[in-house]
Amino acid sequence: MIGVELSAGDWALACLLGAVMGLDEVSWPQAMWSRPIVAGTLGGMLFGAPAAGCLVGVWLEFVLSRHPSFGGARHPEIGPASFTAGAAYAVAGGGAPAGIVAAVVVGWAV
Repeated sequence: MIGVELSAGDWALACLLGAVMGLDEVSWPQAMWSRPIVAGTLGGMLFGAPAAGCLVGVWLEFVLSRHPSFGGARHPEIGPASFTAGAAYAVAGGGAPAGIVAAVVVGWAV
């Protein structure tokens, strides 16, 4: 990370938000918190740059809008990936490639 240190409370909040976004897609509460625009904004907000997180969230939302899920199909864990991308974009100070790479890696890992 680029000069950013998280306290134990920030780590706990990040883990809790990531878990809620992962659950939001499949079971509880399905309140659209896992949508990229919301998840990216929350990730950016954790590092004090909600506008940067929202920007990467809007971009990911736009990319995913071309591929709607039909029937039982769904996208692989876009909530945690968008949260991580928004946080990475905020930490990088507007480095879009870092946010997008983080979204792709977390999307594959989860």
